[in-house]
Amino acid sequence: MAEDDGTKTKRARRNVPSTLREAQKQLTLEKLLEAAREVFHEKGYSGTTVDDIVDAAGVSRGTFYLHFPGKNEVLGELFVRDHIDPVLTLIHQMPDAADVERFAAWIRSYLQLYGDQRVIVRTWIQAGSREAGVRAASSGILDRVLDELGTRVDSYRAQAGLATAPEDTRTRALLMFIMVQEFAYYEFLRGYPVDESTGITLIARLWYSAVVDDAVDEARNAC
Repeated sequence: MAEDDGTKTKRARRNVPSTLREAQKQLTLEKLLEAAREVFHEKGYSGTTVDDIVDAAGVSRGTFYLHFPGKNEVLGELFVRDHIDPVLTLIHQMPDAADVERFAAWIRSYLQLYGDQRVIVRTWIQAGSREAGVRAASSGILDRVLDELGTRVDSYRAQAGLATAPEDTRTRALLMFIMVQEFAYYEFLRGYPVDESTGITLIARLWYSAVVDDAVDEARNAC
């Protein structure tokens, strides 16, 4: 039996609150994240409590727990949004072909991002030193980064006529990421005196070596 206009109207009205609730839920989530970002920046991980976050957001503890089990999960969401998602975007924007100068430009962009997000990165590291759940989440996040970077490594090596086993790709991607991440850590979080320009050039050369020097060696041996 076909619905009359009145039935359709009633059904539409029933759907409106659900849509509004979802919009309100998303708005509250964003308010909590923004408040948590500010509190973490001000107090660090150990100095921040759930009460600090809900007070800054102007919501109740019950509302907080509707969205997050605890402050670890809030920080995890912020770390992925503010740092990891942009890192993954940068990896998607890596040069199409292996080239030292273009690698150097990419590394410079990464360092800029790391420097801009140093506070959330520091907070994440602080949390990882205390919380097993954060350390476990870090492993999953690293897997995502290495998956994307490994795809680029495979592409560069394929262009050079080099086949790479999956575990070999993973190792190369891991070493490449460690180089740039640790350099950024010492520059921005430890405040260690470095010559950034020299560091970028050296890392770019090492990256090039990591992805295509097998082909260079083969060419030399063939001469």
